[in-house]
Amino acid sequence: MTQGTLAQLGILGWERIEPVVLAALATEEPLLLIGPHGTAKSLVLERLADALGLRLRHYNASILNFDDLVGFPVPDGDQVRYLRTPLDAWDAEVVFVDELSRCRPDLQNRLFPLIHERRLQGKRLEHLRFRWAAANPPPGPDEDPWEAAYRGAEPLDLALADRFAWVVTVPSRLDEADRLQLITGPTPEPGAPAALVGRVEQVRSRLGLVRATHGDALARYVHAAGHVLDRQGLSVSLRRLRFLFDNLVALVAAWPDDDLAQAALTALRWSLPDRARAPIDEERILAAHLAARDELRAPGDPIRIALLAEHDPINRVAIALRAEDDQLLAATVIDARASLPDAHRLVLSRLLFPQLVARATALPGLVYEALAGDLQRLETLLSTTERVHTRGPRRELHNDLSRICAGLADDEAWIADCLWASFREDTLERPAEALSFARRAAKALGEGLEEAA
Repeated sequence: MTQGTLAQLGILGWERIEPVVLAALATEEPLLLIGPHGTAKSLVLERLADALGLRLRHYNASILNFDDLVGFPVPDGDQVRYLRTPLDAWDAEVVFVDELSRCRPDLQNRLFPLIHERRLQGKRLEHLRFRWAAANPPPGPDEDPWEAAYRGAEPLDLALADRFAWVVTVPSRLDEADRLQLITGPTPEPGAPAALVGRVEQVRSRLGLVRATHGDALARYVHAAGHVLDRQGLSVSLRRLRFLFDNLVALVAAWPDDDLAQAALTALRWSLPDRARAPIDEERILAAHLAARDELRAPGDPIRIALLAEHDPINRVAIALRAEDDQLLAATVIDARASLPDAHRLVLSRLLFPQLVARATALPGLVYEALAGDLQRLETLLSTTERVHTRGPRRELHNDLSRICAGLADDEAWIADCLWASFREDTLERPAEALSFARRAAKALGEGLEEAA
């Protein structure tokens, strides 16, 4: 069902919730993982932060003091200021609160603004993007806390639990192949971090399209399912309804096929804060889903549906070119451009800008400005008299690029321009891959333009 991005990072057995993880990364909404000890919750979150190149602050809630987050308070006249420490949260890009179910009640209250608003002491944390937490399963409704498997674990305050958009039970069992691989020690594959970054950007680029294509149907689904859940005694605040809608949009964007119903059921399952307080009867969730499922069956625009089914950015632009919808084309071009490596982006702009101008398409100026900016950069770099430096590790790349460009036909000279321009800005990584992309893009966009003419 999934693309195996987490498996490439050495994260085993998480295939069924991989779209959920990708959706949470794409939206940057708070994520709470629940599971027994030894299920790799902390390892997974740390590995994700490392793959994304983010500054992570890891706090253990069972021993956490508020000073750990903000620094040491010292008097400063009639005010208090905080002395910075290497582990405070002020410049964090990810805050990960482990053992959240063991957090003192008074400290839970002080975590509200951090989780929900990215604020501490009323001050916004400008660099903070992700708020993650992990907890052990809460005691069951008939379980004596003193005899529970996790003595000292308490149900979260419902208001704090409601600040987490995603509340996900992690896999606790592996199949035989994954168990054997785990025993020998799985390691990330080369290129796994780049694959994760690309996949997250791909999901993020599809959010607007999902809203435009299925937004009304998804909203009706959330509305109907929310009524059923509320009647069953599950917590569906107005905030939760909005979380559920945004989660569902993101999950459809991350889903590997066009099965809206399965994506909706998955979003419903992992968007309920009650899971952080007590086990949930899964049949209640299924009942709410079945009651609301018909809302997802409204017909949609075939072009938009085709765009959602297509993950390749160039193919998506080619599809959008066939639509008589300038806003849709503009959004698709901007999303595609943002998701591409530098050399590929130059190729897209070099191919697309002259064609769009010739068609006199009434696209927003932002699109033309972005594409024209790439072409201006291309012309500026190619007109410079500065020689390309080839010392050190760039020498081998330079030689590879020279061989590739020497084999281009005359009508492909523009490809060499794009590759050299990217090389001179030190953004070219794989010349052969960029060449293959340029040829494929020329063919796909040419066919799209012909069908649109």
